[in-house]
Amino acid sequence: MQQVEALLRKEIGLDAASIGSSLIERTIRLRMKQHGLKRETDYHQLLRDSPTEFHELIEAVVVTETWFFRDREPFKAFTQFAVGEWLLRHAEGPMRILSVPCSSGEEPYSLAMALLDAGVAAERFHIDAVDISTTALARA
Repeated sequence: MQQVEALLRKEIGLDAASIGSSLIERTIRLRMKQHGLKRETDYHQLLRDSPTEFHELIEAVVVTETWFFRDREPFKAFTQFAVGEWLLRHAEGPMRILSVPCSSGEEPYSLAMALLDAGVAAERFHIDAVDISTTALARA
């Protein structure tokens, strides 16, 4: 499984330890079975030859668990920085924020709600949100 884990690390920056090598291994074995493959090297080659299969593997291993204000402390810290520092130094124009990964949208919505709750006018910020999972983005 190391070849595939290395490919995931190289191509999308996924650290197997962050979600667990056993989850990745189970997912790889399932994908191999679906393709009638017995050897990891054959599956690794399929991933290199088939962008569609690589995309399917990514969708199967990424964690799309999310909810509004999942961890309040980062939102609190960000809002304090935005109001207490950034907006004071930038009297005009919007603060541009990138939310990565955004899963199905709860994190960027939480950022917007936190800023609005702190009294920041909607025209003072712009949030772009991206995720590697096209399935999660479609839900968003």
